[in-house]
Amino acid sequence: MTAGERQIVAFTGVAHGLNHAVELVYGAILAVVAIEFGVTIAALGVLGTISSLAYAGAALPAGATADRFGSKNTVAISMAGAGVAALIAAISPNIQVLGFALVLMGIFGGMYHPAGLSFISRTVRQRARALGIHGAGGNLGTALAPFIAAAIAGVWSWRGAFLVFALLSFLITLIALRSSIGPDANQADSLKP
Repeated sequence: MTAGERQIVAFTGVAHGLNHAVELVYGAILAVVAIEFGVTIAALGVLGTISSLAYAGAALPAGATADRFGSKNTVAISMAGAGVAALIAAISPNIQVLGFALVLMGIFGGMYHPAGLSFISRTVRQRARALGIHGAGGNLGTALAPFIAAAIAGVWSWRGAFLVFALLSFLITLIALRSSIGPDANQADSLKP
């Protein structure tokens, strides 16, 4: 892999891990949310299901968005949107606003995979290796997020857990928008022949 390809793989691996981490914060802090809002775990489970359905439903339009506006830009939109959703969750005054935030989180989180995978497949020659690293990044996010979110909730609050992951999402967004990782805005997301 070239240095540029390694940057793409590192960036998408971290973004993939964060994508899954943001998605899993909610499950890690469910019990304290139920107590604060005075609702059942079952009701919160329904919100989680709706968020996951939004995540799944966002994939098809996200693929078209990545084709039209570029994979890196779509990853940036996904990360920024997930960050805004996590921020809304962090300040939610009631279960309705939290539910709205979770749906947004699902929509923007669901945009990641078509964009991240196409970014790799269009710009990295050693695709299988790159996709393996990318997958490991996602799995690390999945493995670490519940522990990190629960630890933050334990020492601060469940709102703090969402806030930390919102800030991390904004950081990845800035990296995507400000860096020279991958093709710039005037180039197609594709390997040169």
